[in-house]
Amino acid sequence: MERKRHPPAGRIAVNYVTGAMGEGKSGYSKYAFSVLAQLKKMDGLRVGKVAFNPDSRIPHSGLIADYSLLPVKVGLRHSLQKGVKVTHIATHGLAYLSLLGNRPSVITVFDAIPFEKTAGWGNPVKKAVLALMKRGIRKADAIITISQFSKKEISRLLGVPAQKIRVAYPAVDPRIYSPHGPKFGWHDAVLYVGSEQPRKNLGVLLESFAIAKKTIPSLRLVKVGAPQWRTGRHEFISHARRLGVLDAIEFIEGGSDEQAMAKIYRSASVLVFPSKMEGFGLPPLEAMACGTPVICSNAASLPEVVGKAAITLPPDDVEGFAKAIVQVVRDRKLAARLAKAGLLRAKKFSWKQTAMKTREVYERMVAG
Repeated sequence: MERKRHPPAGRIAVNYVTGAMGEGKSGYSKYAFSVLAQLKKMDGLRVGKVAFNPDSRIPHSGLIADYSLLPVKVGLRHSLQKGVKVTHIATHGLAYLSLLGNRPSVITVFDAIPFEKTAGWGNPVKKAVLALMKRGIRKADAIITISQFSKKEISRLLGVPAQKIRVAYPAVDPRIYSPHGPKFGWHDAVLYVGSEQPRKNLGVLLESFAIAKKTIPSLRLVKVGAPQWRTGRHEFISHARRLGVLDAIEFIEGGSDEQAMAKIYRSASVLVFPSKMEGFGLPPLEAMACGTPVICSNAASLPEVVGKAAITLPPDDVEGFAKAIVQVVRDRKLAARLAKAGLLRAKKFSWKQTAMKTREVYERMVAG
């Protein structure tokens, strides 16, 4: 039996390509920088961040300059490093970098949503960018993604062999997302966190909320997050107005301040998340970590996130979502059971574990 080979301690030098200098608002950014922080703590790795130049002096062409100079920076750092070298492209938006040179590369591909035919890539420039991303992903030596569902979709849509793809689940920071901390004085608040893209299935959210509100008139809906879809907010408001529940909805545009988000989760009676398509689905995990009961769809990756710790329903089951909302808000024992199960479930995810899975990918790459 062939013995598994491991690289000598301290010999893996990693170019960790984030593009951005610091953590941004998106879940992608949170993942990339949380993993980077954990990797830097590990013995046997020398991890250096490679990012866009924050001091670009080229007027009106910052984006072009950034994307043109980044390959130069990656190549220069690679040539100066000693030991076994790996380039980790920490977001699939920069997948084109794997096409440049013959450096061993791994790409984090968060999901396959951009590659669906319905994703709206009608613009010729966007089509060209998408084609470049696909080529880069296919050339990479390894792919890291965030759920088994995304692994299957990446393999199906991009033709990447399943054995090249490894799953490293996201996590949340338990120091922030916790049931212990300040709350708003809300009562009977139904929470939704996310965009207003069609895949989020907000028609079902609004219709089930309207039905539940007939039983519990005090219900209110708190919608957190920017639309991220050109007509999303208009469609959402129009639908809510037709259902007669617009006055019971509060919009919060936040999402970048994690302490504020944790306070919002703790203050809600239940998180409702009827999405039809997710690469992972952080809001249910964040809610569970804060002790907030979760009702979500059983579609895409969401069963991997919540396990048996949430009420899961088919994404188009309006009556089912409405009934579940009423049950959770009215039945304190049910809400307490879901909260306890959610807390235990959330503890199964950690950024340290995510980084360990990432390190395993590096080790397989350099072992050949």
